[in-house]
Amino acid sequence: MDFRSSDVSLWKNSLDAYSARIQCLNKPNLVSLDDFYRVELPSLIHQRNPDPHITTLELSKLMQWKLSRGKWRPRLLDFVSSLDESHVKSASQKAFESLPDVSKAVSALTVLKGVGPATASAVLAAYAPDVAPFMSDEAMEAVLGNSKEYTLKQYLLFVDKLQTKSKELSSGEDILTPSDIERALWSSAVGAKLLALQPDPDSKKDNTARDIKRKRKRFVSRYGFGLGLATGANRRPSAVLDKSTVWLFNCITLSWSGSSVVDVVQYKKYRRSPQTSLLPHKHDDYEPLKVGFIGASFSGAVFNLSTTIVGVGITSLSSTLKQLGLIPGVVIILMGAALTKTSIDMILRFGRAFKTSMYSGIVADAFGGFWRTLLQICIVINNLGMLIVYMIIS
Repeated sequence: MDFRSSDVSLWKNSLDAYSARIQCLNKPNLVSLDDFYRVELPSLIHQRNPDPHITTLELSKLMQWKLSRGKWRPRLLDFVSSLDESHVKSASQKAFESLPDVSKAVSALTVLKGVGPATASAVLAAYAPDVAPFMSDEAMEAVLGNSKEYTLKQYLLFVDKLQTKSKELSSGEDILTPSDIERALWSSAVGAKLLALQPDPDSKKDNTARDIKRKRKRFVSRYGFGLGLATGANRRPSAVLDKSTVWLFNCITLSWSGSSVVDVVQYKKYRRSPQTSLLPHKHDDYEPLKVGFIGASFSGAVFNLSTTIVGVGITSLSSTLKQLGLIPGVVIILMGAALTKTSIDMILRFGRAFKTSMYSGIVADAFGGFWRTLLQICIVINNLGMLIVYMIIS
């Protein structure tokens, strides 16, 4: 809204939308705090005439309202909540008695720790909305431009302009106080911000790209890897390792279903796209195989997966228990099971999020081409080591 506007209906419409804009912010307790500030607090102060004042608890709730409606600064709330009751009472009483001298009233309140000109203006506006408006960021920007200096000098200039605008827009019994002008300006500015945040239906692709990037950032921040994210421009493909990794995944997928070696060979020829999800949601997700594909039960898939994960490591359990003892050995085994479960869950979830069916694809999306290549080398070395172990024990 243009502060120079003289259209009374425009100002009233913006003021009428104030409560709706407060609700649209969806901030905890803001609606109840706003009701307290605009309705309850003025009544409580005036009930204490001829010695009007506020209490520490009321000043603390006023600070919560101010920070919730604007920028949250928890240190200010801590300062105000720890103020002595008698100091708050005497300072506020002196400030209210100083009105309509706004400068003197603000100076009386700013002796309190954590109370600056902006908070002092909120206290004065609760008692005398027709004299001293609240010094909000949005109203300050609309009236004084981009200057947000929270000084007494700036506030006095702000008050003078809003009092002038109040006289310009008021006529007879139809009065708009300086505080009404401030709320109308705040409502208009917040409404414009909320409108700008509404999604554009023509930018779905951009939103999808942003969602994928956000998921990658969550992946890194949640699991503690601070190595950065890679984009498609700086990934280096490794054709040989990619083929071997895809082949390995295809073999493992079919082994979970209980298929034979012939199925594996045929499946290499008719395998599905590597861009599909790591595990199928149903049997029909597979492309038809010439040799046929025999579906597996859930229990069979779990059994095959368990034997694949445990593998030859089962032979070392007895030695582990012997070296560590029964209780520490069992604890280590349970920890290994928990870590295995967590890693599988992480791989499956982020495999779907990144739309890749390979370990290397997940790593490349999260960390870049170098770490993908390193992972593939580790997989190859691990498989060679497992083959050597099987040859030794067989």
